[in-house]
Amino acid sequence: MINVGDSITMIFQAVWYYVSPDWRSLHMLGIIGALVIVFLVSALPESPKFLYANRRFDECRDVLKKIAKFNNASITNEQISNIVFDTEQRVNSITSLEDLTIQANPIKFER
Repeated sequence: MINVGDSITMIFQAVWYYVSPDWRSLHMLGIIGALVIVFLVSALPESPKFLYANRRFDECRDVLKKIAKFNNASITNEQISNIVFDTEQRVNSITSLEDLTIQANPIKFER
C-alpha cells in the first residue's frame, strides 16, 4: 500500500515539475499535507485493543460504542455497557496483597 502512495507521489511530482519548476511551492504543499495528516491522526480515538491492554475498560467501552454507531451496527449501547472483560474481573477480584502473590512450586533438579 505504501508503494502505491509513493508511486502516485512520484507521478504528481513529475507533473508538477513539468508545469512549474519552482520547488518551494511543492515543498509547501507537502508541509500542508503533512499538517493535515497530523491533525486527522490526532482526532482518531485510541484503539479498543490498546485501551484493553492498558486496563482502561470504561474508555474501551466508549470507543466501542463510537465504532458501533459509525458502522451502524446492530449492537446497542446498553449491550456494550454490559461487556465485562476477563482481565477486568481478575482486577476487581483482588482484595488484598495476598491475592497478588504467585505461588511457585520449587523446581527439583535430579541427576
